[in-house]
Amino acid sequence: MLVGGIIVLEMALVLWHGYGGTTTPLHDAVTQAAAVTNGEPMSNTRLIGKVIYTDYIFAFEVAGLVLLVAIIAAISLTVSHAKDSKRQVISDQLKVRREDRVRLVKMKSEGGEPEVAADQPPTIPTTPTAK
Repeated sequence: MLVGGIIVLEMALVLWHGYGGTTTPLHDAVTQAAAVTNGEPMSNTRLIGKVIYTDYIFAFEVAGLVLLVAIIAAISLTVSHAKDSKRQVISDQLKVRREDRVRLVKMKSEGGEPEVAADQPPTIPTTPTAK
């Protein structure tokens, strides 16, 4: 709520003071490109920055605000606290002990292979043939 209040206050100040120093138009881009800054002509990036932050600052701030609202809306739509959704409870996972997770069971062995009578040959199971 604090950040939201600050944003509303800044937007109100921008609207109340008439956009500050942005009411004076920027000189023609051709004139600016021809102007020399530190012995070199002004680059396109610097010209675009000057135009955005002077002539179109209000539109730039509104676009930023719209994008901020879109990000918050996208996050709030993806986080659902439905009753049937499964969630991890990290504190419960950290409290688990080894004894609670793994259970060792001791069983007697089943003995081995069944014994076959000495007078009978071992039988091989057959599968019925299709007719």
